[in-house]
Amino acid sequence: MDEEKNDIEEYHQLLRTAFDAYLEQLRTGGLEPSEGFLPYDFEKEIAARQWSYPGFRIVKNELHELTNELNSWHNSLLYWNAWNKVIQPYRTDEVKAWELRSEFLEPLAFYCLFQPASSRDRFTFVVTNAMHQVRLTLEDSYKDYLEGDRKTPDEKPKYLVRKQKEKRLSKLISIWPEREEFMALLRAIDDKDYKKETSDYRNLHSHIIGPQLGIGYVRTVVRSVRENTTMTEQPDGSYIDTPTGKMVASYSIGGTPPLDLEKAHAANLEQYRRARKCYASYRKLLAAGMEAMPLAK
Repeated sequence: MDEEKNDIEEYHQLLRTAFDAYLEQLRTGGLEPSEGFLPYDFEKEIAARQWSYPGFRIVKNELHELTNELNSWHNSLLYWNAWNKVIQPYRTDEVKAWELRSEFLEPLAFYCLFQPASSRDRFTFVVTNAMHQVRLTLEDSYKDYLEGDRKTPDEKPKYLVRKQKEKRLSKLISIWPEREEFMALLRAIDDKDYKKETSDYRNLHSHIIGPQLGIGYVRTVVRSVRENTTMTEQPDGSYIDTPTGKMVASYSIGGTPPLDLEKAHAANLEQYRRARKCYASYRKLLAAGMEAMPLAK
């Protein structure tokens, strides 16, 4: 019993020591991202224009939430960076390093690693809604219809995939020259290189088993189905693999390695910075759309 109490006290002391070091990291600064938080300076600009109902409320509220989400990502990246620095000295002690990661760091990293995919889809949703309201205000002939909307009561809802939603958005904002920059910046978020750098963390954790953080392999045996082959002798006496036309189950040994938390933070930080550029581009696009709108009375 005394031994168990000693183990608990030792664990608590580890947490206290590490958390004090974490607070010191936050106090001294020098953490990434180094940029300031995004400001909430858009309400007056939006309110200055005369909107078709309920355009003002939709655009203002969703831009506010978009800003909230990016600032939350910013915060979590800062805390992740601080914990990386705190845990660094413990890496020679795998047990303590694992305990600290589990207690403090993994929830932050998990949240951040989901943000590039979430942010890209969130941008598409918010900008589609906003610029749709702009066009409803500006154009008498523009109809309140978006691709995917049901046209009849008995029609089944059509759920668009990311590619279809982005194509719809690109078409919707095609009347503004700012479209090219915005769409390029949007498509740079959650790109193939990032997915490769993070071992497709978000997708695998959403649907099957994703990589661990810091330590531990997963999926050490992977089942797949492939076309069977057989060795066929050639006229010169050599043999080559020849497809048989039949499919067979195949099992490969190896596994998905854990993510290095510093490299993953750097990759995620770059995605956050791309999202900030996309946010700034949306603000320019929205300003361009509102410029032609009548002033509020």
